[in-house]
Amino acid sequence: AVIAHACRADDVVARLGGDEFVVLLPKTDQAVAEEIIARIEKLASKEKVGTMELSISFGFETKLDKDEDIQQVFKKAEDYMYRRKLTESLGMRNKTVGMVIETLFDKYQKEMLHSERVSKLSAELG
Repeated sequence: AVIAHACRADDVVARLGGDEFVVLLPKTDQAVAEEIIARIEKLASKEKVGTMELSISFGFETKLDKDEDIQQVFKKAEDYMYRRKLTESLGMRNKTVGMVIETLFDKYQKEMLHSERVSKLSAELG
């Protein structure tokens, strides 16, 4: 629903498999594609699955020549998505660990105090 709400009436949203979707943006240049991605990211940032934020990775490519092979365009978009996914995965992992620690400390105050003491001792030891 997040993707469909961010797209225009003529755009086509299709599930490719599992958690992968393809969005066809007819007669759309790179700048407009980036605007649509920004809208999707903004809507996705408001969604949560339990306490976890929704994470979406994007890749896109613009087909400018009608003779250009659609499979090559798709491959370029997919490659771009995987490159972005690699750079974003560390940040997401850090957020997840932070949320787990926050939940642990909320439920178990002693764990937070113990963690603070261990951190302080570790710093003193060098």
